[in-house]
Amino acid sequence: DTPRDQMRRRTLQLLKEAEVAEAEAEVSRTPQQMWKALQRKLKVVNQFQHIVGDNPDSVVMQEDMMTLPIFSTVSVDFAKLLSMCIDVSSYSPGTEIVTEGTQANALIWVLRGSVRVVIDGEDVKQMSPGQYFGETALLGLEQEWTGTLRADSPCTVGRLPRE
Repeated sequence: DTPRDQMRRRTLQLLKEAEVAEAEAEVSRTPQQMWKALQRKLKVVNQFQHIVGDNPDSVVMQEDMMTLPIFSTVSVDFAKLLSMCIDVSSYSPGTEIVTEGTQANALIWVLRGSVRVVIDGEDVKQMSPGQYFGETALLGLEQEWTGTLRADSPCTVGRLPRE
C-alpha cells in the first residue's frame, strides 16, 4: 500500500464512521442533493485536516483540478476533499480509456498528452491537457459513456469517480 492508498482508506473509514459517506450514489438524487452530500463530507474531512494536508500527491492533484473551469470556483477545502478521490492512470497510444456504451461513473480529464474522442466509430475531437469528459456521468445524469476515449499519444488522465 502506498501512503496515498493508506490515507484514502483511513479517510473513507472516518467518513463512514461519521455516517456521512454513502456506499453508492442513488440515480434519483438531484445534482443539488449530491452537492449537499459532498459538502457534508467536507465538514468531516476538515476535522481531520492533518490527514488531507500531509499528502503531496493530493496537493498537486488539487492544483491541477482547480485549473479546470468546472472546479474553478470551489473552495480550497472542497478541492482537497475531491483530490483525495482522484485516480491517476497513464496510457500508451491507441489504448481505450473508456468505451462508448459501457457504464459511466466518473469525470475524466487529460493531465498530459492527448486523447481522442470517438463516437459511433468516428473521430470527433482531440482532447489536450486541461480538457475533460464525463461531467454528466459525474452528476449521475448519464449512465453510459457517450463516446470512446482513446489515448492519442502517451497520456496521463485523472478520474474522479461519482462515488
